[in-house]
Amino acid sequence: MSSLLSGVIAGLAIAIPVGAIALLILYIAADHGVGRGMAAAFGAATVDTSYATVAVTLGAVIAPLIAVAQEPLRYVSAGILLVLAVGIMRPIWRRTDPDAAARPSWFASSGLRVYLGLVALTVVNPATIIYFMALTTGNTLGDTATLADRAWFVVGVALGSGSWHAVLAVVGATLSRFLRGEGARRWTAIVGGFLMVGLAIRTLVA
Repeated sequence: MSSLLSGVIAGLAIAIPVGAIALLILYIAADHGVGRGMAAAFGAATVDTSYATVAVTLGAVIAPLIAVAQEPLRYVSAGILLVLAVGIMRPIWRRTDPDAAARPSWFASSGLRVYLGLVALTVVNPATIIYFMALTTGNTLGDTATLADRAWFVVGVALGSGSWHAVLAVVGATLSRFLRGEGARRWTAIVGGFLMVGLAIRTLVA
């Protein structure tokens, strides 16, 4: 069971730091409800679990490839964040339509779209890549780890990452009680959009 615990710790370690993924899950849940928030949480956890699977199975084989791809993926990640910022702020530019603020942004118009969007962003998120590259090179489970050890580690990552991201979705949905009305939703779009722009800039200059 130590492999399971190690996996839970690893999953929490990548999920807890506040960054683009955490802020986006909070925004989606706050502005579009717990269902969309859980879709976002599941998308992020899916990628974390997939990366963990690669880390414990391919390890040193994949690490050099990740190192080579890290720089171009940084620009891809920044681009995705900017596209999301535009989508999030879309209601701001539709003031002539009295129902505009009540409509979900194109990004959050369906649970599947939210899920796929978070998968895409988490896949190219530099912080996620760097963390799991460290796992692949650090030989977290040791040389004597069995197939069962590796499987329990991946399960642990799924539990740790998924549970924390689900907590963020619930917290965001709770905040939605204070974000009712056209004005509140517009300000949410402004804040969320500018946060995404800021994170994109930070990604580029990091």
